[in-house]
Amino acid sequence: MVEEAEMQALVNHENVPKVIDFHTIKRQSILQMQRAQGIDLEKLSHQIGPLPPELVMNIAIQIADILQAMRNGTITRTGKVLVHGDIKPSNIVFNMETQSVQLIDWGSSVWAQMDVNGQPTANNVLDLMSADLQHTNARMGDVYFIGPDQISGELSSPRFDEQGLAATLYALGSGQSCRYGNAVITPSSLGLPKVLAKVKTP
Repeated sequence: MVEEAEMQALVNHENVPKVIDFHTIKRQSILQMQRAQGIDLEKLSHQIGPLPPELVMNIAIQIADILQAMRNGTITRTGKVLVHGDIKPSNIVFNMETQSVQLIDWGSSVWAQMDVNGQPTANNVLDLMSADLQHTNARMGDVYFIGPDQISGELSSPRFDEQGLAATLYALGSGQSCRYGNAVITPSSLGLPKVLAKVKTP
């Protein structure tokens, strides 16, 4: 929880709850943060079944905005590329009134080892020399949603979250609890815009 608190405290985005305080009392760690108002998308999906394409698109746009800020380094004060590592419906809270989302549970987040172009994220020679590019720093997210790159132990990169988002959108649009049914219920059958439906689900 210490690492989660330290990482999330650096994040500055309107769709991510802000950390208020973190302290330890007798080996008990307590993380206090803003409350994400609404219902997580796993519960919402269980309640209403497949989400309407319009709502799936709304969610996709908002999460994509977060991921864009993470991949270009503007979401934190460090300028480093950040990977959430566990994008899934239960980690996205949806506010019915404002139609906005909050991305929660940053316990699997790490600094990316590779950027979107497959190049090391180290920005100078000393950082590159000290970086361990033989072993992934990634943590294992939910195997029902993380993609093949993360499962196979690749070096951490924004691709992890892109694959997690693709699996999440498919699950929400199809009313399923994981990404594995895409060969039976195809993304193109969900009523989504063709550009989104053609994005390959991992």
